[in-house]
Amino acid sequence: MLKNLNPVITGSLTVSLVCRLSSMNCLLTFLWRYTRVVKNYVLKRLDLVTRIEIVLFFGFLLFYCLFAWNREFSWTLKIKGQVEVWQKFVLFCRFFILFLPVTAFTMAGKRLRTRANDILLALPVPGKILASERLLDLVLPLALFYPLWLALYFLFARYAALTPGSFVLLAFALTGWYFFAVFTGLLLFIVLRLPHKLTDLFIVVVMAAVLLFTVILAGHIQTINWQWLYALVLPTLTIIAVYTGLRILTATVAKCPERLAPQQAKARLLTSKLLLQIFTLPTPRRLVALVVKDCTFTFRNYKSFIMIFLALLIILVIGIAKSSQAHDGIQWFLSINIAAAWILANAAFRFVDQRAESLAIIRSLPIKPVTYWWAKFWQAFLPVVWLVIAGTIIFILKFGFTELALYESITAILFIAFTLIFMQTNFALYSYPYPRYAVLWYNLYLILAVAFFTVLLSPLITIGFLLFGYGAIFLVLKRINNVEIIND
Repeated sequence: MLKNLNPVITGSLTVSLVCRLSSMNCLLTFLWRYTRVVKNYVLKRLDLVTRIEIVLFFGFLLFYCLFAWNREFSWTLKIKGQVEVWQKFVLFCRFFILFLPVTAFTMAGKRLRTRANDILLALPVPGKILASERLLDLVLPLALFYPLWLALYFLFARYAALTPGSFVLLAFALTGWYFFAVFTGLLLFIVLRLPHKLTDLFIVVVMAAVLLFTVILAGHIQTINWQWLYALVLPTLTIIAVYTGLRILTATVAKCPERLAPQQAKARLLTSKLLLQIFTLPTPRRLVALVVKDCTFTFRNYKSFIMIFLALLIILVIGIAKSSQAHDGIQWFLSINIAAAWILANAAFRFVDQRAESLAIIRSLPIKPVTYWWAKFWQAFLPVVWLVIAGTIIFILKFGFTELALYESITAILFIAFTLIFMQTNFALYSYPYPRYAVLWYNLYLILAVAFFTVLLSPLITIGFLLFGYGAIFLVLKRINNVEIIND
């Protein structure tokens, strides 16, 4: 057939076909790169024990979440009926859907303008393919949570007595809702940070309004008409969001590639310096300089830690302020602070996640290992101290000084938080310079301690666990002096 065509047309079609195949090959190469990165990370950076721990930890976490929701739905169905089952599921959906765009917006700020763009922009890759890779890199982490969302829906459908048609239709509706929320957050960041047209801004405003509308009226999704509306409209809007984001990224790669360059470090403001000095007031004086240095590094590179702290602070203040009785306020004060200590301890593993060469610099400084250890401890312990201070002030303003249980709660919180973060610092520094793996050991250690205390009813073994966790500081200090530095 090609022989009968004009040679110019034939050549044009051939070039077009080659370009399309080349573009497809580039996209497949990028997709293959993700699999290779994960494979190399698992095989080369994790030993066999750590891999087994990862599987056990995430398997236990998934089992616990599904078991908890299954028990909640079962109890609700027996006590209150299917109407309450729907209400619980809608409440979960509202929370998760609001969580997705906020997380997508925050994550895009970190992953869109990275150092990898300098290399990618220098490659002979079509702009559309490069833009597709950047968009895929933004979506992939959040897409990994979709199976959990679907598993929870299957549990809900088991107790909601859905018909087969309604089951499939609602699954499509929830899928569209999930990815619509993700792309709304991503597109909002892209439009705010990259060159765009007024029509793009209008699209984002409409999508944000639709998303808010779906969250407010989420209770109507149990009716068949609203299920059809969600299943048809939201996937369509998701496709529009993907196309709009891809077009903006492609135009940016072609015309303004410097907008994808890594962000420059911003100058520190006097106000931030003053806030940092106030934040470190509870720190022992001999550690202030080190803690200020560590907090400055953390707040510049791990802004998510600030968001976690502020979110916990807001939840704590609102919970105590809205409590009608002192007993409820104390329960809220105790539970939120203990949960905050565990969350902040897990987040603090990233503070010492540095390259192996950094240990050579640390050991060359006139700083004792124990001083370095306590500085890392206070970096994670300070937020808990401020949460306790804020909660105490709000509680006293609302209920007064008369509650003895408040001071007992403060003592319990400080002890539990001190223990959690003390052990976290031991786990993190002992596994230096690869502390990100230690978080698995740390949480399994805590799970075993809680299991011995609650399930097996063996307080002596639990005390032994705690004493070993405290005593590990001597092993950590010895290892800091004797660990061999190997370039990774």
